Amino acid sequence: MKRIMKWLLLIVLIIGAAYYWLLVDNRPGVATRTIDIAALRQAANSIGGAKPDAVAVEVISQRKLPATLMVAGGGWGDGGIAIQSFQVGSGDASVIIDSGFSRASAEGMGVDSYNEAAQMRVNAAMRRAAAIVVTHEHLDHIGGVLEAPDWKALLPKAFITREQFDHPEISQPVNWPVGSRDTFKPLNYDGVRAIAPGVVLVKAPSHTPGSQLVFVQLANGREYLFMGDISSMDRNWREMRARSRLVGDLLVDENRDAVFGWLSAFNALAVANPDLTLVPSHDGEAIARLIKAGAIRQGM
Repeated sequence: MKRIMKWLLLIVLIIGAAYYWLLVDNRPGVATRTIDIAALRQAANSIGGAKPDAVAVEVISQRKLPATLMVAGGGWGDGGIAIQSFQVGSGDASVIIDSGFSRASAEGMGVDSYNEAAQMRVNAAMRRAAAIVVTHEHLDHIGGVLEAPDWKALLPKAFITREQFDHPEISQPVNWPVGSRDTFKPLNYDGVRAIAPGVVLVKAPSHTPGSQLVFVQLANGREYLFMGDISSMDRNWREMRARSRLVGDLLVDENRDAVFGWLSAFNALAVANPDLTLVPSHDGEAIARLIKAGAIRQGM
């Protein structure tokens, strides 16, 4: 009997340790980052012309998940994610941030709902837009461009970076259309790069090799930082909690140390600039609050 109890205790300890390591552990890495807001503002003013007047969002799909998957140690309450696409400005001067994905890709991810009409509006907005950028190369961000029936018209204005282009395996099971990579010219830049009046890209390899931030300064002076999946949820940067190791290490294979460095930078930036709007990529509730506050408009 004692031997059985010892084995049971050992099993419980192993299960407990695995549970803690995979779903709770949130020890930060050693990497540190800083974000120079003055440099971003200078870049935002480096291209002449009218700055964008507003930011809009389309929520394409949603999925319920335990909070602890996306926010390590965040509890077992609903921490559902939303797949979203953002429009900066309007019409043929607009910039699309993240392009959504197809119904087939959504179903492959096991989503609970998919809004076909919202994705169609994103597709229409991409056709009108001056530029399309993706915060990283996962299929729920880049898929809308690669899976679009009119991808030949969209890819020439897609500012897909060299790092995003060099890692097509990260976008799978979505693949680049046959022949599309033969002539495509990826964007090469270091540090920061303005791509339109008031719109600046910031290299941030971490969640993926091609992760980047998007800083936006509107004509009225309001400023936004789109964090991509470095901070998928609002709680990531506010509480300094990365996604769980189960998701981040095993499923996504992100650079956890680098992610923590950027989360620290977001937190410090928000403290120093309380009027800055930080936009998490998958937090539907946070986006709903921003819509209610008038910071983001619902619908493209």
